[in-house]
Amino acid sequence: MQAIWNGVVLAESDDTVVVEGNHYFPADSLNRAHFTPSSHQSACPWKGRASYYTVRVGDAVNADAAWDYPDPKPAARQIRGRVAFWKGVKVVNTGGDHHNRDGDRPADECSAGSPAGCAVEPGRAASTNHSGIEVGIWRRLRSLPAGGGRTFGGLLDGNQ
Repeated sequence: MQAIWNGVVLAESDDTVVVEGNHYFPADSLNRAHFTPSSHQSACPWKGRASYYTVRVGDAVNADAAWDYPDPKPAARQIRGRVAFWKGVKVVNTGGDHHNRDGDRPADECSAGSPAGCAVEPGRAASTNHSGIEVGIWRRLRSLPAGGGRTFGGLLDGNQ
């Protein structure tokens, strides 16, 4: 797997862990020359507190485009020492094997999502899908049962 932004490989590893649709790369797979720690943080009820990194490629800056959980809660221990991406960073399958530990089916190429399921700090935009729905909410809506017209699943299926 590779994480690419502005034509530059930010991270590369055959050992990623997928949680909530996000590939978490081992910290030692990052091209550290492109990362600066950010003061931004967010909280997730089951993963803990996320810390962010600003990505720089040449003169281009992508603030808070990568995150990690320095001290994750026990349920998220598999992402300790790993970094994930969003905000336009492409995660591309380069043909290697990776670990898919939460059952999400990885795509061959996908835009990195948001730290789905995590609280976004006030005043910050959440990552959205093509429909303009925040990524974490979209995933939850898709998992609801269809039908009845009174469930979100029914609305997503076009039943009203």
